[in-house]
Amino acid sequence: MATSLTGVGFLWATLSLAAALLCCSGFYLPFWIQGRLLGKVDAYFSSFRRCNYPRVSPQGVVEIVQECGRYSKFWDIPSPWWQASTVLVGTGSALSLLIAVTATAACCITYVVHSGTARVAGSLQLTAALLVMVGAAVYPVGWDNREVRESCGNSSHIYRLGESRFVSDLSVQRRHALQQRVALRLAHPTPPNPPSTAAETAIVVQEFVQSATVNVPFSPIVNDVNDTCNVVAKDLPKCLMKSDGSVFD
Repeated sequence: MATSLTGVGFLWATLSLAAALLCCSGFYLPFWIQGRLLGKVDAYFSSFRRCNYPRVSPQGVVEIVQECGRYSKFWDIPSPWWQASTVLVGTGSALSLLIAVTATAACCITYVVHSGTARVAGSLQLTAALLVMVGAAVYPVGWDNREVRESCGNSSHIYRLGESRFVSDLSVQRRHALQQRVALRLAHPTPPNPPSTAAETAIVVQEFVQSATVNVPFSPIVNDVNDTCNVVAKDLPKCLMKSDGSVFD
């Protein structure tokens, strides 16, 4: 394959593609911060998406919809700072992906990138990085919005997350896997093969103790009177739902 890139150019194209994919993945995934909704289920937020939210069923019961989706309209995003963060990070991610695709194409095609276009590409990558950095810095300014305070406590404020915390996609996957293991253990409390040694017995006891300290996933229907009286229809988020109640994603 004919190409005008040197070894350094191939390294630049590879790193550009990896950085662009990571940036776009982080922009789309809603696991930026984590809180507790109604004190019973984890809620996750990003700038324009969230997971798990309350809504009123046709029977008038407040239920937790355990789905991930985007806000149905741009103006439904609960904070103008989150709106700005969405625009900035989204623009920076798209720009970095465009440069990465161009650099990858230059690995196979001659004269796609030369000294002049390389300077332009580098300037655009710097611009994309600045946009993402500014968008990430603006995002905590919107932590005082109503939806964050519902999940993170009234102490949530600008650059102060209250009772919530930052999360990563890997931590979410580990939590879900652990919950599935606990649910399976509770459904089958007796080990199929009794432990034969003292060490195996200690391991089984330790696993049961750990299982007792983990929050097992609860029914998505919230029937507690205290919960329903604190949540009214007008306070529910305007996000993630079409008129028929289905979830945007």
